[in-house]
Amino acid sequence: MAEQGEEERSLRRIVLVVEYDGTAYAGSQYQKNASTIQGELEKALKKLTGERTRLALAGRTDAGVHAEGQVVSFRTRAPYEVEVFVRALNVRLPQDIVVRSAREVPLDFQVRRQAKRRRYRYLIYNGRERPALRRGYCWHVAQPLDVEAMQEAARHLVGEQDMEPLDVVLPRQGATIGDSCLALIRHFSLMGIPLVNDLDSIRLTKNKFLTLQTLTAARIQVPETVFINSPEGFQEAIERLGGYPVVAKQVSGRQGEGIVLVETNEDAEPVTRDHLDRRKGLLVQRFIPPAGRQDIRVLVVGGKAIGAMELRPKEGDFRANFHLSKESRSKDLSPEQEKIALNAASAVGLEIAGVDLIVDKKDRVSVIEVNYSPGFNGLEAATGLDIAGRIVKYVASTYGSGKK
Repeated sequence: MAEQGEEERSLRRIVLVVEYDGTAYAGSQYQKNASTIQGELEKALKKLTGERTRLALAGRTDAGVHAEGQVVSFRTRAPYEVEVFVRALNVRLPQDIVVRSAREVPLDFQVRRQAKRRRYRYLIYNGRERPALRRGYCWHVAQPLDVEAMQEAARHLVGEQDMEPLDVVLPRQGATIGDSCLALIRHFSLMGIPLVNDLDSIRLTKNKFLTLQTLTAARIQVPETVFINSPEGFQEAIERLGGYPVVAKQVSGRQGEGIVLVETNEDAEPVTRDHLDRRKGLLVQRFIPPAGRQDIRVLVVGGKAIGAMELRPKEGDFRANFHLSKESRSKDLSPEQEKIALNAASAVGLEIAGVDLIVDKKDRVSVIEVNYSPGFNGLEAATGLDIAGRIVKYVASTYGSGKK
């Protein structure tokens, strides 16, 4: 007990005020596969103190967003005077990040919950042509602005508001909700409220092709896929994939929507007419017949595979989706399958993910999709597990009051 008390007395909490140009970064919050403000600060702290430190941020900023006074805190046993942290960290940080000041605070200080105010400034460049010198510091709007309407909208924000932050938000967008939900998710993020999953990972995995790109970059096997944005490109895709049949997929869609089997040239014309949006594009993939293949959904929570089920296509259909077939059974994963599922969730930055695997006749495993808001009714029915309870337990234990 005496040793534990001595360790506690040597532990300190330091608060830093940080200024940065966010142009080169994927946001302030740490991401495994991207450069972030938090990541750079933590690397600099490790070089200085030798400790692996996890920072807490008072607020978060998106990719390309800057800060004049971001407040962060961390715990350390380093004996340095607080002024040393300023000078020593600035020597170790990139030129676009600088520590302005430091102070020691009580160990129980919570930088996010005890923040008294946050100030955000949005700059709009209203001109016909885009700016050059200010391009990284403003939003270009070419059309005339209705300033009177903007001022009227801003009046609703004036006054005392109840801004007591939530501990955490777990976005669960249903299949029928479109991109409008991202505005609310981003608002929570700007308030400094942790998101599970975070906004950047949701944006990435809403697009099936960007997800496949990311998985491929992480050396994770995916089905052979061609991205097109014109009917002419569809024919080129057929040649690249070795002929019919192929599967056409819209870049965003859930529960088996927007996925079509194309077997002949006659099928191709209505598919490109009804499913190809030139602004978003279309995925064309080599078809893997249902006979002899396995379709597996793995639910990953906090870096662990907490359950898996095998899916069967409905009679006469090639799509293995629980919402279509209502058929599933519990699946014991092989070590290879579990590793691939965990790597896939990590590659796209999801803490909670539904990873869809397909195993062909030669036992080759590919990731066909990673879902950022996976349903779990089928998995609960197949395994008898309380999936919802496990998700809540993970979120509460990781991000609950007082957690970092």
